[in-house]
Amino acid sequence: MVIDENEARLRVRYPLNCEKRRNYKFDIAAVGCDGSYSNTVPVHITVTDVNEFAPVFSQAAYVRAVDEGKLYDELLRVDATDRDCTPRYGDVCKYEILGDGDRAQPFSIDNEGVIRNTEPLEYDKSHNHILSVVAYDCGMMPSAPVMVTIKVNKPCRAGWKGLAERG
Repeated sequence: MVIDENEARLRVRYPLNCEKRRNYKFDIAAVGCDGSYSNTVPVHITVTDVNEFAPVFSQAAYVRAVDEGKLYDELLRVDATDRDCTPRYGDVCKYEILGDGDRAQPFSIDNEGVIRNTEPLEYDKSHNHILSVVAYDCGMMPSAPVMVTIKVNKPCRAGWKGLAERG
């Protein structure tokens, strides 16, 4: 910070950045022509955050194998963070599964990043479900999508096979 002597204006020497430093506190005093100082006055500056960073997922991709025929309270939890300095822009407030055209996916995601299946998954219908998930900060800036793969395990069926008949 610098004070313009002629106009008594406080100016910054370089752009302020909330992510580097959120607050500045210091005292200033006026200096008379005879060199005497006035009483000091405290100055408190709070740097306002701008939404400059998008959320970033903690993993490049997510994979989970599940058994068919079950409903899961939590198939998988995705997690994203944001480097902005205030909760308004630095918190992740929403996750979304991007649509796949006309084909509805049997999954939902909540604001904590928990993915659930909305119906039992069937191996014969689909061995793998590939989802694209986006995180939004509280300023609604979206992340890049992350790929989530849900693999459905083939069910094990007990039985006999290939035994020759004895005569």
